[in-house]
Amino acid sequence: MNKSSGKTTGSAEQLLPELTREIFLADSYHTALGETLRILAGQMKPVYAECRSKLAKSSVWIILHNYRSNSGLTEAESLIGLSGNGSEFFKPSLEVIDEVWIADQSFTDDETLPESLRQQNRILSICLQVAFGSGRNDLIRLFYTDETKKLSDLKRHLQKLLPQLKRLLQKKYDVKEIRNSEQRYRTLFTEDLNPSFIASPIGIIKECNQAFMTLFGFKSKKAALESNFNDRFTNYMHQVFFWESLQQKEQINNHEMPASRVDGENVYTILKATGSYDQDSNLTEIVGYIQDITDRKKVEDALRKSEERYRSLIETTNDWIWEIDENFHFTYSSLKIQTILGYELNNVLGSSILDLTPAHQREEVEEEFTELAIRQEAFVGVEQYFEDSDGNIAIFETSGIPLFTNNGIFKGYRGISKDITERKKTERQIARMNDELENKVIERTKMLRIANKELEAFSYSVSHDLRAPLRSIDGFSQALIEDYGDTLDSTATNYLNRVRSAAQRMSTLIDDMIKLAKVSRTELSKKRINLSDIAESISNSLIEMNPDRDTEVIIQPNMYVMGDENLMKVVLQNLLENAWKFTSKEETTRIEVGSKNVDDEIVYFVRDNGAGFDMNYAKKLFTPFQRLHKETDFPGTGIGLSTVQRIIHRHLGKIWAEGEPGEGAEFCFTMRTSPNQSID
Repeated sequence: MNKSSGKTTGSAEQLLPELTREIFLADSYHTALGETLRILAGQMKPVYAECRSKLAKSSVWIILHNYRSNSGLTEAESLIGLSGNGSEFFKPSLEVIDEVWIADQSFTDDETLPESLRQQNRILSICLQVAFGSGRNDLIRLFYTDETKKLSDLKRHLQKLLPQLKRLLQKKYDVKEIRNSEQRYRTLFTEDLNPSFIASPIGIIKECNQAFMTLFGFKSKKAALESNFNDRFTNYMHQVFFWESLQQKEQINNHEMPASRVDGENVYTILKATGSYDQDSNLTEIVGYIQDITDRKKVEDALRKSEERYRSLIETTNDWIWEIDENFHFTYSSLKIQTILGYELNNVLGSSILDLTPAHQREEVEEEFTELAIRQEAFVGVEQYFEDSDGNIAIFETSGIPLFTNNGIFKGYRGISKDITERKKTERQIARMNDELENKVIERTKMLRIANKELEAFSYSVSHDLRAPLRSIDGFSQALIEDYGDTLDSTATNYLNRVRSAAQRMSTLIDDMIKLAKVSRTELSKKRINLSDIAESISNSLIEMNPDRDTEVIIQPNMYVMGDENLMKVVLQNLLENAWKFTSKEETTRIEVGSKNVDDEIVYFVRDNGAGFDMNYAKKLFTPFQRLHKETDFPGTGIGLSTVQRIIHRHLGKIWAEGEPGEGAEFCFTMRTSPNQSID
């Protein structure tokens, strides 16, 4: 601190350049005061000089620096650690009147002054006081031991210097504050979790923080600083808004702007930006702050799409969606109310659900909803009656769930009502038709029973009335042959034999027709039967009647079904006799009875190696009286397979045949019952 200005004479205004330099080079206000005292004392040559300060709300003046003509500037030990000794600069108050005066202190009792000074007979001082708006006052005193014109000149010079000195301190304060502000701003800018940037007037990024680099995917600070604002915010309309706002000196606050990362991924942001301008209103710099709202926008977009789907579902469904509060007043209604009941939506909202209920049911409905509100439970499929705008009654099937606030307080119901008016009408019609049908069934059953009785009577008539003439024809023809055979020529005998044969065939045909009729009328007696045993019994009988035939019969064992045993005997009797008949011309008779699985269904079959048939005529096989072979080759009435088909149909099965001429035939049938199920 022991510096010398080297100046001994001249005006105090000549000190301004040096004061300016030292004040602005000082690292604290405390140092600046010391340098000011040193320069003034070096110029004005006092025997002693000091600088004191009085802080706000204090009456004590503290010595900061002192100056002795023989030792130069020193720092008062008493101030170390007190306010004013750090880097804080106190802003001078230009509103407070600062003073320069001459004081006579010959009889002072101030013990802080040097002893050699207090022993002088005459002590004069020039005082210079600087006041601050904070309440601080700084006082510089220059002491002299003789009174000369010099003091008046010095006072005058200091009075001229004081305003300029205070402006220097003001500028020093402003510069220091700017530096502190810049440092604080840079710290906040760098450490801010939100992306921030500084850009040139054409959008070149001049500075950015780590959050900015992370948001846009820059791999290095260099890459970020070489980019342009317009490269990230590419939407043209938003760009126009951004630049026009800044050119018009308008601050951009919370403006949503879509942006893109370096890798092309879209992000959504909220931008705040402000511009700096020169004296000609030209934009010089842009400072921007960005809030990344990508996640929020995704949630909002998902919510919007969900709401659109929900609203689309509500408005396109044929059902009426509604919400009511705890007092049963509508707070929401879908537009279906207009098409279903004919009410305008605005007239429904705020009204009570009871207003749409027929008058004679309102009390009952109110009790039901009151009970629901107490229980606060969901309800499903409740039939409700509503009155439309024309006074017609519509029937709805209604379901609802209770609604609650975030605090769990019941606030009403949300429900869906399906118009079932037409369905209820249809149900009533069906019920009426069912009643009518049931009556018809009873009547038809009665008629069927009568018809069956008539059929039985007819069958008896056929059996009795037709059989007697046939027996007579056959009997008298036989008597003629036996009694007059010797007198008849061969032609007459042949005619009589043909008459007998026709009468016998007619009798057999009548028997088969009666059997076919009985098959249709016989009541099914259902039980578990073994088809294998029945087939074996029938085949053994056929072999016993024709022991000379070379026969091979293969029967699959344990084929069980649920059916009528007597009728199934008729089925196998006809099928096996057919097989036996049509294999009669083969050297070896081969018949197989078994089952196979076709498309997860059990198919039973009777297969032979007989005459076979042409598949083009397969449909005729099961038609009564239809034959595919000549009577002379294979005699029969054509009733047997028709009887088999009718029995299988009564067991809810189906029957068909496959074959080739000369290659044998296979008759297959199914039954809609398993061994553990009933037949019908």
